[in-house]
Amino acid sequence: MDRISSSVWLSESDMDVVGKDACKGVIKFEAAAGGREPKIIQAILKDVIGKGKGAGPEPKVGTSYYNIGVMAAMIVAEGVRKAAEKAPNGPVTGPWLNDGIQSITNFTADGFLPASR
Repeated sequence: MDRISSSVWLSESDMDVVGKDACKGVIKFEAAAGGREPKIIQAILKDVIGKGKGAGPEPKVGTSYYNIGVMAAMIVAEGVRKAAEKAPNGPVTGPWLNDGIQSITNFTADGFLPASR
C-alpha cells in the first residue's frame, strides 16, 4: 500500500512491525499530542520516570498509546475536579463524575489536547 489513513490505532509500535520504510503515505489523527515535548509528558519523565517510579518501559513514554492513556487520565481527573466544584460533598457516584466530565470546556492541558468548541 502506498497510502494509509488511520484514526489513532496505527502507532509507532505498529509501524515498527511492518517497517518504517514500508509506511509511506501514512496519514493519521491523534487525539493527544505525540512525543515527549508536551509539558505533562516532561513532568512524567522528570517526576515519575526520573525518580524511579515508572511502571513500564521508559522508551514507551511519549508514544501514541502512552499519550492516549495520559489523555484519558487527564480527562477523568478534570472531570473529578469539575464535579467537586459543582458538588463538593458528593456523593461520589457515576452520575456525579458524569456531570463533571460533561461540564468540561476549553480544557487543553497546556496544549496536550485539542481545544474544544
